[in-house]
Amino acid sequence: MSVTLHTDVGDLKIEVLCDEAPKASENFLALCGSGYYDNTLVHRNISGFIVQMGDPTGTGKGGTSIWNTLFDDEIRPTLCHDRRGIVSMANSGPDTNGSQFFITYARQPSLDGKYTVFGRVVGGDDALQALERLQMSQSPQSSDSSKKARTMRDDEEVLHRDPSYFQYYSQLQHQQNMLQDYVRTSAYHTAITQNSAVFRNRVAMDVGAGSGILSFFAVQAGAQHVYAVEASAMAEKLRAMAERAYKGRITVVGRKIEDAKVAQEVPMVDVIVSEPIGVLLVHERMLESFVYARDRFLRPGGAVLPSAGTIHLAPISDSALWNETLTKARFWQQRAFYGVDLNPYFASAFDENFSAPVVGCFSPTSLMAESATHMVDFSTVSVDALRSFSMSVEWKMRYTGVMHGVGGWFDLEFVPGKGSVASFMSTSPHAPATHWQQVRMLLREPLAVNAGQIVRGVVRMRVNDQRSYDIDAELICLNSDEAARMSDQTALEAFMRENATRTRTAVWYLQEQVYNYTYAGEPIEPPKPEAANLYLPVNTLLAESASVSVTADPNVPTDFIVTKTTDPNTMLS
Repeated sequence: MSVTLHTDVGDLKIEVLCDEAPKASENFLALCGSGYYDNTLVHRNISGFIVQMGDPTGTGKGGTSIWNTLFDDEIRPTLCHDRRGIVSMANSGPDTNGSQFFITYARQPSLDGKYTVFGRVVGGDDALQALERLQMSQSPQSSDSSKKARTMRDDEEVLHRDPSYFQYYSQLQHQQNMLQDYVRTSAYHTAITQNSAVFRNRVAMDVGAGSGILSFFAVQAGAQHVYAVEASAMAEKLRAMAERAYKGRITVVGRKIEDAKVAQEVPMVDVIVSEPIGVLLVHERMLESFVYARDRFLRPGGAVLPSAGTIHLAPISDSALWNETLTKARFWQQRAFYGVDLNPYFASAFDENFSAPVVGCFSPTSLMAESATHMVDFSTVSVDALRSFSMSVEWKMRYTGVMHGVGGWFDLEFVPGKGSVASFMSTSPHAPATHWQQVRMLLREPLAVNAGQIVRGVVRMRVNDQRSYDIDAELICLNSDEAARMSDQTALEAFMRENATRTRTAVWYLQEQVYNYTYAGEPIEPPKPEAANLYLPVNTLLAESASVSVTADPNVPTDFIVTKTTDPNTMLS
């Protein structure tokens, strides 16, 4: 049986699998027939991942079945998310199906075993492509023009997370943790105080002021007045501090910057400072508040600090972490745990563990290639651009080995304008550690690579309602001749579909981060790559020896041999 959905961008014909998923099919067909889905909106749309709909409220939190209750999953091993156009029930956990459903934009094996597949798109490829190209603010709807598609954050979207978020930052112990990050604090101190010309006799704003340290730096740099905007209970502590030490120079505003009443208390300003940064630059979604403040309160020609941030992603080899993660999931493979078979939980445990980013510093020797980057210019970026973006990645592998996942970090730039003193800060594994550390996102299935091969693909990041991001990736390893034939993203996607067994897909939820602190820094003598099961091409290995000469000093023990670089064309004899 089939049904046709009419959308603003075209029709989608869906084959409904009544025999394989009878309950989900009955529910879907009855809701369609009753007009339940008329005038509903797309409320989730992630290019390369899924489009989700079926909620009459348009929020992603509503909708019910024809039985006015949630109904059970109908998971079938023969029904998989193995291609574009698979139609499945959306849920919030096992056996919580209602009216919402989604359609895949690509093969998504990470969804198997968790969502009931009940249909396939068999007509309307153009409409599905048009859906995938839409931003959320353009999401299609029916002819009822009185309804408007929501962007991913009118501020209400994250309100339910705010009490715990602001409670965390109201505590001095967490403010202390950030202040004691000398890389972070020194970078801001340098950027502000060495640019006194930007601050002198100017009005400044500190967004998410916390302890007020950036406000204090701004006063040190000569700011005429600073408006410190802080929504947590830390505002009261900061107000007492400002009254005592900076009376008349700092006004504390105890509200969220998005609060309409802020405009009644704060004028237009000449410079905005903030530390709105989270793990992988964007976690906690404070960058949106930083940009909102820029758009609402910054005078033309004003400055923002920091001025830009760059996300770095690179392939990593880390068998120890991958094995540790799998071991956690294998707990649920026990078939006689106090007489209970836990095995039915294993698939969910596996997905849960491998979708959780691992925060913690890691050795730079685990990096297999130069990082791919995504730069965000804080002086020009829009809120919409922060909410959804993609990174095309192309990594030329230095080593033969096994890629277990993707490592991530970020850099910050402090360049408040022409003629200013530029400064920079990095959270790279090559740089001194910060409280942000780095993040590792593991593949469910490692990828074997040879030195010289190219791993290419796309990593997509989209905000969620947990003050964080959903991240999905599609990656494939290519030989040089294959890479040369991939002229654009469309050709690459087609090649991935044709070579599904070589393609790795992943979904990570940045708010579900776990922590690993096993890395204690590099030894005095950096380890060789083979210690991490990474292997250089023989020619490269031999060339290393060809580029050094060894001189033994008779006054130095033979354990301490001095090496110096010589002409690379000179061979040792």
